Amino acid sequence: MFKIGINGADLEGRGTGVQRYLRSVIPFLDTTGKEYIVYSRSPLPHDSMPQRKGISYRDTGHRSGYSYTIWEQRVLPGYLKNDSIDIFFSAGYSLPLKIKIPTLVVIHDISFAVHPEWFGRREGLRRRFISRKSAQSADYILTVSEFSKNEIIKHYEINPDKIIITPNGVDFKAFATVSPSEINLVKQKYNLSAPLILYTGLLMERRFIRELVEAFVLLKKQMRTMQLVLIGRNQLKDKDFLKKIIKGNGLEQSILHLEYCDNNELKAFYHQADLFVYLSEYEGFGIPPLEAMACSTPVLTSNLTALAENFHQSALLVDDHSPESIAKAMDKLLSDEKLRTKLVKAGKDKAKEFSWENTAGIINSAIKKIIEKKLSV
Repeated sequence: MFKIGINGADLEGRGTGVQRYLRSVIPFLDTTGKEYIVYSRSPLPHDSMPQRKGISYRDTGHRSGYSYTIWEQRVLPGYLKNDSIDIFFSAGYSLPLKIKIPTLVVIHDISFAVHPEWFGRREGLRRRFISRKSAQSADYILTVSEFSKNEIIKHYEINPDKIIITPNGVDFKAFATVSPSEINLVKQKYNLSAPLILYTGLLMERRFIRELVEAFVLLKKQMRTMQLVLIGRNQLKDKDFLKKIIKGNGLEQSILHLEYCDNNELKAFYHQADLFVYLSEYEGFGIPPLEAMACSTPVLTSNLTALAENFHQSALLVDDHSPESIAKAMDKLLSDEKLRTKLVKAGKDKAKEFSWENTAGIINSAIKKIIEKKLSV
């Protein structure tokens, strides 16, 4: 019986990308001849965690009084040693650097290394240093696209042979199936109108949020009833940008910003939307466009990085990110029914290509390679 430890700290609190990743792959991990222990800094809600034979959850009780980095680097290794863990897996960019067991780490992208100006000094230094060291020490690096693999090779000088492309997935059935009552509930709760343009994800400078909002203002002059919904934490440098542009243009009823919504509401928003916009200067994969495609919502995205790699035939791509160009592209995708029909079909087909079961299958294969290597020694 091989014991495999998983860093589950990202399963705490509200949903993040790494949390979604873990919640999605844990149900498909191969437990034959294996025992998985998921470690967290505080108790995880039992009813919302994937429950399976061969997978257990352990609270180390160190959320208060310890930063994440101290917990990961100093506290967690002691638990791994005491539990005689054979292999350690982290889905969140970094590993405990001093552990002496085989490891796998998921590095979704290295934007913090390529564009340090996007991150605070302390956070940027932590991510750049620990992520690089983790990549160097890991037995295998799992990354989500060809683009990210090439970035890791280029900036971290890593042997390509230990990097495994492990695409993200989408629960197609869950996103494609939403009842009319759920959609109507969200429509009434938030007083939604059509046409509705949707964005989900962190509000960041690199995601062209300013340009998107300014493009909406331009387009709104032509379509009086249209609405823009932004779902995600505000991490713009100017935290008051949205408030100022909404008030300055009298758009209190036209632009809605939600810091967070649960999965049921999120799916309803995707289905209610007439257009999903996800522009970005740098992405390792791009899960939100895939979710929108599963919901039969046409997508506008950037002809850059992994977005171009993944969605070049299933979305309308833009090269110019000026407000005028974005407004023109949104107008085209809202009004051209032939294009909309084409992209809805292509998007659904694309979403079906990516599943979390396939993602977990690649993780299972990497773990199997490590086990076979250990047994051959």
